[in-house]
Amino acid sequence: MKTTHQPTNPPIQQTLGETRYGTPPPDAISVHQVGKVGSQSVFRALQEQVDVPVYQTHVLNTTLRYFNEEEPAPPAGCDALPPHVIRAQELMSRFLQPGRPLAIITPVRDPVARNISGFFQNLNRFPHLIADGGYAPMADFLDTFFTQWKHREADDWFKYNYLQPFGVDVFTHPFNRERGYDSFADGNRVFLLMQMELDDATKAEAVRSLLGLRSFSLAERVNVSGDKPYAEVYKAFLDAIRLERGYLDEVYATRVAEHFYTPEQLAGFRATWEQAAVKRGAGSQGTTHAGKGVSTSGPAAKRDRGRSGWIRRLFRA
Repeated sequence: MKTTHQPTNPPIQQTLGETRYGTPPPDAISVHQVGKVGSQSVFRALQEQVDVPVYQTHVLNTTLRYFNEEEPAPPAGCDALPPHVIRAQELMSRFLQPGRPLAIITPVRDPVARNISGFFQNLNRFPHLIADGGYAPMADFLDTFFTQWKHREADDWFKYNYLQPFGVDVFTHPFNRERGYDSFADGNRVFLLMQMELDDATKAEAVRSLLGLRSFSLAERVNVSGDKPYAEVYKAFLDAIRLERGYLDEVYATRVAEHFYTPEQLAGFRATWEQAAVKRGAGSQGTTHAGKGVSTSGPAAKRDRGRSGWIRRLFRA
């Protein structure tokens, strides 16, 4: 008889008790974060190991039409409502009521790396880059990223999708940047924020401690940009992009960067991008900082030479 392999120690769903703050057991858990911070492993592990509904959400602003119209239209470039919006609708209708016990887990990530990953995850916003079943020239990708992507998106997200629905300003709560995670309670809701650059054991311990679990381990990572349909052009983009000092200065001076990371950590992120740019520059000729293979003359080069000015302007918006 043919048999199928079964895990030796399959995850056992645990019943939640009081949180570390003595609040009642959460009726639900939301892994709630701005997109592309690498939260799938936490989300999937919670689904497998706790016995309450677990959601992964990106938007929870109660003023959005998604949560106020009976049949809201999908966003531009989409044929249907994104799954994360549908999940948010259910979470909001079932559990986002005053006094209802809820756990919110929010990972954060190096803002520059998140900006690039988020840009590619949302290519549908830029149809000129993927028209006619192919991809536009790399110069167009680079120019679109720098001129049209929202580089302060993470800061704005905490205002519109945290402060608005929960009444919580995370920037007024202390965060242990050296440890890499911290938590707090607000009424019957508990909040955990953590750096996704932490090793899996530390992230698991942060979750276990908050929820009072006997044990907890992370699932295998998924949703990696290198495994996406756009993986080839994503790699080419990383090979091409050179980030100006002014851009790095501005991104690493955002509230998210300074609240959740130490100066030493931010310096390490910066060094990684700067060293990568130096290596790319040493291996290419006839390029600007906009990217490998981009001409130093013509419209793309003119846009590139004007980039220092609009880098300053985009962060004033």
